[in-house]
Amino acid sequence: MRSAISSRRAGIILILLGAAAVSAQTAKEQSLPMKKVSPEVTGRFLDINAVELAISNDGHFAYDPATGGYQGLYYPAGQRDLSILYTGGLWLVGDVNGDIRSASVQYVSEYQPGSILAGGTAGDPGSSGAIFKFDAESPPTEEAIAMGCPEEVMGDQMLFTVYNDLGTHEYLNDTEPLGVEVQQTTWGYEVEGALENVAFTRFRIINKGGNRINNAYLAMWYDPDIGDSNDDAMGADSVLGLIFDYNGDDYDNRYGTQIPAFASDFFQGPIVDAPGENAVLNDGTILANKKILRQTAAFHFV
Repeated sequence: MRSAISSRRAGIILILLGAAAVSAQTAKEQSLPMKKVSPEVTGRFLDINAVELAISNDGHFAYDPATGGYQGLYYPAGQRDLSILYTGGLWLVGDVNGDIRSASVQYVSEYQPGSILAGGTAGDPGSSGAIFKFDAESPPTEEAIAMGCPEEVMGDQMLFTVYNDLGTHEYLNDTEPLGVEVQQTTWGYEVEGALENVAFTRFRIINKGGNRINNAYLAMWYDPDIGDSNDDAMGADSVLGLIFDYNGDDYDNRYGTQIPAFASDFFQGPIVDAPGENAVLNDGTILANKKILRQTAAFHFV
């Protein structure tokens, strides 16, 4: 199952619910295309709580550097048998001078590690494409801050990386690049309760391609596998802006009867001009003549 949320430029929360039991693995990798990975693509784990989430510097979620591929959202943390996300990533689409262009992630990625330089060319992926990891004992470095990293650690552990879409797009939608740089911050909290099952992600998307992008939309695409991939189902909540994936019956060949669920929420979308309206931020701040863009669609395909 593949699912996606669509919204105009937004951020997400990944939410995991449930408990765990141990069973056998499946061999889904045999039926899907091989992930094409350059030597510069690396991954690191957010592992501060019960959600052990690997991210990569080419936009992929659940990229486990140890296996060189899929199923890198391990739940509960501390093991390598039970995973609930096969892969996922950020989708962008927009109109550039009448030409529909995309930057997207599926089993391959249209992003590459690193920033976009002032002249509109890609930076060195080996340096500007690093994945930084910080906590209270190791706060953000000047190098990371200069690349766009927050100056203070968000949560109790934070990962930061930068990628762009100036590389080849031939494997997916085969469009010209949008010319965007994505600064991705992912963080979590070392607490008991609901937040121990949550990973937060914020995207800062910068148009450095020199062209105006009209009618731009953002989506988070996932291929969730709740343990065994053959019995999953999905739903959507249009009020909360939430998609969720769960086991289609009361038993999973890997998790047994204690089966978690996966959800993704646009916690706060971008802020745009809206005369006469007021935007209320998550911290209670009110912005006059502004509004927060919210989820506009959810869909799945098999």
